[in-house]
Amino acid sequence: AALQADLAIIRFGEGEEIVPHGIQVQKLRDDVYFIKVKLPIARCRYEIHFWASRVEAPLEMQKHPFKYMITTGEQCQTLLSSMEDPLLKVFGLARISHEAQHHGIYILAPTTQRILVASCYFLVYVDEARALAHAKSQVETRAGFHAPPPRRQESNRLRTAPPAETSESETTLFSKRLLLPDGAGGSHPEVLDMHEVVRSVFEPHTQDGNGDLHLDLTTSRGECRKQLRQRNDFRGFYEAFVTFTDAEAQQGICLQLRFPKIQTAEFAPKTICEWIVCRGEHFPIGF
Repeated sequence: AALQADLAIIRFGEGEEIVPHGIQVQKLRDDVYFIKVKLPIARCRYEIHFWASRVEAPLEMQKHPFKYMITTGEQCQTLLSSMEDPLLKVFGLARISHEAQHHGIYILAPTTQRILVASCYFLVYVDEARALAHAKSQVETRAGFHAPPPRRQESNRLRTAPPAETSESETTLFSKRLLLPDGAGGSHPEVLDMHEVVRSVFEPHTQDGNGDLHLDLTTSRGECRKQLRQRNDFRGFYEAFVTFTDAEAQQGICLQLRFPKIQTAEFAPKTICEWIVCRGEHFPIGF
């Protein structure tokens, strides 16, 4: 089961308007949810509307009759001058898909929608047993029979070797497996030139298939920006440190989940969370 919510501002005359990115729902365990809200304007009335899915139909979200009403007073901080404020496009909390709840994923950082042009730390917790079980059940449901044993994606040497933390490349395809030995070019240096040209084009878009679960940071254009790596000291915590430049301002960043060993017949990454990169402006405190 999953839970989603919307934050609506109640206008005079009982009209309502949805506050984009005004609320965030994350699942702590089977029956406990953590709901975070950002109220943009003081002296207003708000309502929180809920959508929930049943255990037997986890992907079918239905509106729940329960509502939560909030009234902000004069002491509440005003983050937006109005719902037409230009800052509205970068206001609020990151959009987290209900797929995160199904797979036991909790976004720890960053939780706001905006990512400033600078270095940003990403930290995600994954209940791996739950994520793998849900992915296998989805494959079996679509196929109509038990999924075949996962095929081996890498050699034993690559699967047991720890990931390279200092390299920007997400694959060893060109640096190890296809690396030409010394003198292999011989009297044909064009072979080495071809290898370098192919590597420069394909290496930024290539990742190794080792590991049961991958979390990738991709741009809105579908380019892979960085793969989150699991911490060695805390099992289930995945992290990445990414530096964004001015050229990437106003670009969308997505966290995608994929299972290279389970989804062997159908590659279907799932979008877990979305952010937007923006330049550092003068934001109100608590924005």
